[in-house]
Amino acid sequence: MLAMLTVSAAYAEPPNKSELVQLPGYGSVNVSAEGDNDKIPLHLVFKDAKGGTLADIHFNPWGDVPYEHDAVRFEVIHVDSIEMPLIAATAIDPGASDGRLESTIIGVVDGKLTDLLSPHGDTNYEGDLCLGTYGLNHAPGIFKINFVWGQGEGHFQPHRFEYAL
Repeated sequence: MLAMLTVSAAYAEPPNKSELVQLPGYGSVNVSAEGDNDKIPLHLVFKDAKGGTLADIHFNPWGDVPYEHDAVRFEVIHVDSIEMPLIAATAIDPGASDGRLESTIIGVVDGKLTDLLSPHGDTNYEGDLCLGTYGLNHAPGIFKINFVWGQGEGHFQPHRFEYAL
């Protein structure tokens, strides 16, 4: 089973602003995407039933350019080889011909909410981070693919991709 993390989170319509998620050891947790251009840091906040903050995952602006409004999006995903639900989260940094997507996965490890990708994965619009098992008897891993602009290439010409596992 392969989960396309960046695509799942970034292009969910309508964008997820808040959702109650059942997490092992925590029960019902409110997950909310918060941010308002560069006035409030863009982050994903996890709160318990009483409103106490359990975790606060921050995303980093790219240079001096703030992310667009409502740029942090997330999606609860279920992967066959992983028992618990995971939260795929992406911050969108728009560009003219391309943009940057900063993505991560949040899950429960040893009883604690944990940001599983540190540093977060950076991709462009044509790229993605994919979570899955790559080969028999392998633990889940991340496959990253990114579109590469070659020198002198236009929009409609064939392009290369770089990848990492």
